[in-house]
Amino acid sequence: MKTIIFLLFISISWSIYAQDFLIENKTWSQVFITSGNHSKSTSIFKISSDTVIHSQTYKKVLISNDSTKSWQLHDWALREDAGIVIKHHLNFDNDEEDTLYNFNVSEGDSIKIDNNSPYQMHVDSIKMINTLRYFFLSIGNFNTIWIQGVGNIDNLFEPTGNTLLVGGSSHILCCKSENNDIYINKNFNTCYLNSVDIEELSSTEDISFQQSENTIKISSILNKNHIQIFSLRGELCTEKILDMGTKEFDLSHLPSGIYIVIINKKFKKKIIIQ
Repeated sequence: MKTIIFLLFISISWSIYAQDFLIENKTWSQVFITSGNHSKSTSIFKISSDTVIHSQTYKKVLISNDSTKSWQLHDWALREDAGIVIKHHLNFDNDEEDTLYNFNVSEGDSIKIDNNSPYQMHVDSIKMINTLRYFFLSIGNFNTIWIQGVGNIDNLFEPTGNTLLVGGSSHILCCKSENNDIYINKNFNTCYLNSVDIEELSSTEDISFQQSENTIKISSILNKNHIQIFSLRGELCTEKILDMGTKEFDLSHLPSGIYIVIINKKFKKKIIIQ
């Protein structure tokens, strides 16, 4: 009886902790920071619909390089087979595949990175942390981490993370499914970073801007003005079209915090909502 209960407990635990990787509309935000921390740019990846390539069914991956999420088709298509995530490059007219992640490995196992690489990764340990299964891996003198259902915490499409990356470093900022946080990188605590968000331009020849408590006043001599307000996590909170002239916007409906106002994609201003 004890054996049956123990096996049942393991089965239930696995069903709770195991994370499917390819869920439609699941998103990852990944930032690239150049060497010397001179600039930051965020890419957002999203799992899209099915596509059939050489008789195999893959999920298309979309990419957006801005927080407004204007999507384009990414180079890689992915499929999942019982805990193994497989990638195929859409620009290659063949049926060649590479294993992106194998979440079935055990401690002490070695993992071949891809079909053409001489390198192997070693599984040093596997731990459960906050209901997520972490894989601690090494390649030579370098270390990296996978999370089941999330992938490499530094680079979604590179299982070695930053090990082989030159010119800077990348980091997964967050991973979401159905607007629920699966993973948040506590070193950043945001889903969107971009160097242009840091550089504020308080006025231009065309636009003037004022804030009074939770109200902003915008004046423009342009016929049409595209106004967007983002949270620091890169989420679009408000979007308006302003004609020529002056208009006030009441933002008291937004939760307290810091927001970024972008007008016509060139005027940028941080505001605080109390």
